[in-house]
Amino acid sequence: MASITKAKGRWQARVGLKGHDLRCKTFDAHREAMMWAQETETALRKRSPAAEEAQRLATTLIPRGVLQCYENEVTPGKRSAERERYMMRNLRAETDLVDKPIGKILPSDISAWLTRRRQSVAEGTALREWCLLQHVFEVARRDWGVAVDNPLKEARRPRAASARERPPGAR
Repeated sequence: MASITKAKGRWQARVGLKGHDLRCKTFDAHREAMMWAQETETALRKRSPAAEEAQRLATTLIPRGVLQCYENEVTPGKRSAERERYMMRNLRAETDLVDKPIGKILPSDISAWLTRRRQSVAEGTALREWCLLQHVFEVARRDWGVAVDNPLKEARRPRAASARERPPGAR
């Protein structure tokens, strides 16, 4: 909350919010003090401790650790847990992707990973791994409070594999 008082012929603005240090500044004009107080209070509200913690996590966490947490917390509740653990091992082997801070991963990094991955696996496998990685980012953002935009939403999604064609006469 901001308060403005007159002290020794000048105007003192004080802004204090819970979870933040008190900010004080002295001005010659009342209008200047009001403007500074409003701007400072708005800036402090945007920088809540929770938002700062989420931003810190985005710059320090690496996907390797996030994948491990996801495997320990989310995967056991799925019917396809064993298959997903196998995919997690493959994702953790991608050093270019998983050793970069999670907040610094760009859609271009995802596209490069997908291009490399398509050279060694089928299209359907690449799609399943892409979907898993997208869900990992969403869980980190939504459930664990990591301030990160999901780069897979901006990257091009792999196409679903085309259905097999049955040879004529085979039934």
